[in-house]
Amino acid sequence: MTSLSDLGVSSVKNTRKNWLIHVILMSGVIVILFPFLWTIIASFKITKEFFRFPPTFWPDQWTLFQYKAAWNFAPIGRFLVNSAVQSACITFGQLLTASMAAYAFAKLEFRGREVLFYIVLATMMIPIHVTMIPLFVTMSKLGWDNTYQGLIIPFLANAFSIFLLRQFFMTVPQDLEDAAIIDGCSKARFLFRILIPVSRTGLAAAGIFTFVHHWNTYMWPLLITSSNRMRTVQIGLAMFVEREAGTDFGRLMAASVIVALPTIIAFLMGQKEFIEGITMTGIKG
Repeated sequence: MTSLSDLGVSSVKNTRKNWLIHVILMSGVIVILFPFLWTIIASFKITKEFFRFPPTFWPDQWTLFQYKAAWNFAPIGRFLVNSAVQSACITFGQLLTASMAAYAFAKLEFRGREVLFYIVLATMMIPIHVTMIPLFVTMSKLGWDNTYQGLIIPFLANAFSIFLLRQFFMTVPQDLEDAAIIDGCSKARFLFRILIPVSRTGLAAAGIFTFVHHWNTYMWPLLITSSNRMRTVQIGLAMFVEREAGTDFGRLMAASVIVALPTIIAFLMGQKEFIEGITMTGIKG
């Protein structure tokens, strides 16, 4: 039998272990959050405070001047609209195409299904830089350079989204589909009226991944756009780094906060579904 003293020693060890785990986790959180917190606080400083030595964390005088300067320096509003249209359309398109492909790979029986699925996964190993030039040539020949079509259409299908949703769809009981088919439900209707609604957490996870990735993408918008009318926020943010005149760090910090806010809001709005979706995708392989 376990004595009370043994239980007490075990309880103390568990408490110390939990305390150590919490310290490690909190240290990691501080390391990750500190640069972003410093960016936010620095965006409220006046310009001369950036050149003070030793540097200070809190501003002596809180001001919104840097935000006004950033907004007037470049057409950030237009950049935000372009990125919002690009990211939202790609996210919707990827969720639509990935849902259909994932349903086929998860629920339909056909010859060569596994081989085809592995071929789709293999495309994730191809760097975007390898396909970027052929994509650009194709978009140019179609007359889609410097247009929304050129920004959006090449990315309406994605292997990672297919993989993520396929793993989630496999956790849905087959009995649900069998019951729907017995009631006269077609496979297409089952997908759009039953499977997709019950898989909203998986869709949220894939959607957040897609939206954040394309909001932060830099190389393709830089290649396919040639005017401020179509440039996205990441290209616009690079405009704040001035090599000859010297970078205005306050203005840059304010622009960085403005650019980061939409992705932060998107994650906060869907974090519950995002965490559940990522958790559920690993239950069944």
